[in-house]
Amino acid sequence: MAPKENSIPTGIVTLWGLLVLQLLALQLTSASVALPGCPERCGHVEIPYPFGIGRACSMEGFTLNCTFSNSTHKPFLSNIEFLNISLSSGLARIAGHVSSQCYNATTGNATYKDWRMNLSGSPYRFSSTLNKFTTMGCMTMAFLRVSEMANSSANSTANSYLSGCVSMCSSREDLSNGSCTGIGCCQTAIPKGMVYYRVRFDENFNSSTTYNFSQCRYAALVEEGTFNFSTSYITTGELYGTRLPLVVDWAVRNKNCSEARQNMTSYACKSEHSTCVGSANGPGYLCNCSEGYQGNPYLPHGCQETLVKMNGRPSGPELFRCSRRKRPINFIKGEGNGEASEIHLIRTKNKGKVDSWHRWLRDSHVLWKNGRGG
Repeated sequence: MAPKENSIPTGIVTLWGLLVLQLLALQLTSASVALPGCPERCGHVEIPYPFGIGRACSMEGFTLNCTFSNSTHKPFLSNIEFLNISLSSGLARIAGHVSSQCYNATTGNATYKDWRMNLSGSPYRFSSTLNKFTTMGCMTMAFLRVSEMANSSANSTANSYLSGCVSMCSSREDLSNGSCTGIGCCQTAIPKGMVYYRVRFDENFNSSTTYNFSQCRYAALVEEGTFNFSTSYITTGELYGTRLPLVVDWAVRNKNCSEARQNMTSYACKSEHSTCVGSANGPGYLCNCSEGYQGNPYLPHGCQETLVKMNGRPSGPELFRCSRRKRPINFIKGEGNGEASEIHLIRTKNKGKVDSWHRWLRDSHVLWKNGRGG
């Protein structure tokens, strides 16, 4: 006959669960994302390796400077500010300048503030899936001169071409917040593999009839998901001299996965639990942690085992759950039922029996993984 199990109050189990999750979260946050002895943050921005502050802390091509600007430290590549970096997706959000053409009512002339960005010879490509070339203004025609050549320069015309967008309006009443369909705001796609761009306005495409409410015209490469058109962009000068977010794809360039593995010294995927993934934008590759692991695959031992999941049925070689007993809580093999009072574990390191909470809490391999199984 199976032993009778006496239930303990759900609140006690939940309290234990919250304590465990706090301990797990502390252990997860203690995992380093940078090389030993190197800063992990610059201001509010996390700097994961292969990025780093200074050459000694970064892979070639991923060196950033931590500069004090506007009362805080910010990471820069030359004059390009990095807003955040995604390790797993191979993306970085940077601040791109807004080009402008403004009418001076006193002189009757237009003043220009154009912007160009050249990423040739670097690990970065402008994201063709997340960015749009955007123009704003009434009677505005702007062109984006782009290049897909990795060794292109500002003066080179090889493999370069123009992409344009036109925005029109005749009065304030034509404009609508959030709308970028050609009335006051226009957006168009950019090609894959782009490393250089420069904005140009068509000087002949203008109308003095709109200067009384729209003195400036703007154009920029912007991240589509964070851009929200405002009519004030046209009726005021608030965009003049500002910057808007745009996204770059990054990768370890010049070699694919099979070529890179031939030289394990220079191979970037250093963790023993990592996989190589080909770049989707230009040549090169990225490193990801293997299934069931998380962390930084570019660091030795950087991918750590994921062992915990809340609420649901995780996958993995062994599944345990907390049994409801009055005596010290043990772990028994079984399946999760989704109750909020249960904590599920996936063990892949040790196959032996887990005797108590205390032994489990001493396991140095325990990590909390929010909402996903191993």
